[in-house]
Amino acid sequence: MNVLSLFDGIGCAYVALKKAGIHIDNYFASEIDKKATAIAQKNNPNAIQLGDVRKMVIPSEIDLLIGGSPCQNLSVAINPEYRVGLKGTKSSLFFEYARILKRVNPKWFLLENVAMMPVPDREIITEVLGVQPIMISSCTVSAQKRVRYYWTNIVPKSFIIKRTDKGKEVLGDVLTACKKSDIVDCPYISLPRGSYQLVISGRRRYVKVVNRPDRKSPALIAHHGTCGVEGLKVLWNGKVRRINAIEAERLQGLPDNYTLCDGITENKRIALCGNGFQVDVVAGILSQIKE
Repeated sequence: MNVLSLFDGIGCAYVALKKAGIHIDNYFASEIDKKATAIAQKNNPNAIQLGDVRKMVIPSEIDLLIGGSPCQNLSVAINPEYRVGLKGTKSSLFFEYARILKRVNPKWFLLENVAMMPVPDREIITEVLGVQPIMISSCTVSAQKRVRYYWTNIVPKSFIIKRTDKGKEVLGDVLTACKKSDIVDCPYISLPRGSYQLVISGRRRYVKVVNRPDRKSPALIAHHGTCGVEGLKVLWNGKVRRINAIEAERLQGLPDNYTLCDGITENKRIALCGNGFQVDVVAGILSQIKE
């Protein structure tokens, strides 16, 4: 199979294909983040990097087009100032996906994006791609509650993802031994509905802290790596600690230390994981190609 992965990031699509047991003849990747590309290339040295989706030479004879176009202007989790939908600088890159889909006319395609997007934008994507999206939460196949839309011609809209690996079902299954550097050394006050008030450098911050390791984790997002204070936190032995890079990898269905790469910080590794696919969900969809 010849695969073209747009907005390839750290190569989660490649991991999903391998997990689904699909043979890859050529894997073409389009990505502009050099650190993400370094991680992807470390794990898949045979990947053919094409660079910017707007400028790349489009390969011919593509069997599968896959990608998760940027959600920065779509997600309701984003500052309203940047939430301008498909007109935004980042999220308008969806139209590059649509352009290339029309150009290569692959046998199969898959597009992923956030479920919490404005209805008009969802309807535009649906009309352009010609298929209804499937809403899937990764809590079915992982320790993470990550709800996403998937537009694809691989499976019908009625498709239900099924767990195949029962190794990591709740947050406690992915947690590693806590390092001192993971602990947020500050007092906290428990608030209703799982929120906590942390007092950091004399300032009060309201943070979502998971206080039950026997439950699912909230969705991992790039912001959890780039912002140390507001990032995803866990209550551990009476202290608040952050999610580390290996735990982020496990939540996304990646192998341990997949993102370990020279010159890439722990926070950047977490952020890049948050930008990627939940591998087990995508593998579940792709596995239907073999069927």
